Amino acid sequence: MGIQSFPDDGLPCNAAEPWVLSKTALMRKLAGMFIERLAGYADEFILVELFSGNGMFTIGNSGERWGSTALDLMGNGLPFRKWILCERDRDDANILRIRTRRHFRNNHVLVFEDSLQALPEKLAHYIPQSTRNYRVATLCIADSFSLVFPFDFVTGTLPLKLSFIIPFTFCLNARNDYRFYLNEQRDKLERFLGRTVAGTRLAEVAGNRNFYKHLVRLYHQEMMLQGLGGSLSVHPLDSGLMELPAYYTGLFTSNRLVRGIQKELQQQAYTQFTLFE
Repeated sequence: MGIQSFPDDGLPCNAAEPWVLSKTALMRKLAGMFIERLAGYADEFILVELFSGNGMFTIGNSGERWGSTALDLMGNGLPFRKWILCERDRDDANILRIRTRRHFRNNHVLVFEDSLQALPEKLAHYIPQSTRNYRVATLCIADSFSLVFPFDFVTGTLPLKLSFIIPFTFCLNARNDYRFYLNEQRDKLERFLGRTVAGTRLAEVAGNRNFYKHLVRLYHQEMMLQGLGGSLSVHPLDSGLMELPAYYTGLFTSNRLVRGIQKELQQQAYTQFTLFE
């Protein structure tokens, strides 16, 4: 199945650029491959989405409504037994509850409004530990189109054995350029990376493309230091907010069975970009 559209329910939707449709399809592809790779290993699959919004988005003036990642996965029947959707804005969270009850009443959906700092402890009550006789695989999608996702969340959830899908997408253009993030937004940047940028190549870059390249590399290194191996895939981008020819998505996990998914996905696409060269 493709991206599912939804009827107008009279509730607000988020505005998005056209390329978000392909990103949503990418999230579905990765989640499907995650499940396929672990089908003979896990007894229960759980999805955690950290930035769920109100569940739908529109593009331009077409009026067509599309399900954001979690609703798209539900609409395509991915067999997650539990869906934990996290949205800090109360109004959006309430709209999300309405939409999941209306369209997916048979799914076990939980909507949390907790802060990102409080979520690791709360998630521990809802994600069971794997045992020898019952194995749980939890996929966490962190797609905020910003740098607000703190690395502390990664370290705080290490006991839960989450696997992460993280698209490296955020405003990066002539106005919000590399100097903006290295100066005015340096604290946020360092919370995202989980470390200081002083003494790294990132601190010395010139230009948005080099900034992006070294940010992704540094993040990948920090994830590996936490025992979360994985890989990156690169995808074409046509955005007025993120002025780069391509963007990267990372899949980070301690489960060796799924670490090669990104490489397999890239081979299937038969597409190569030179953003890192």
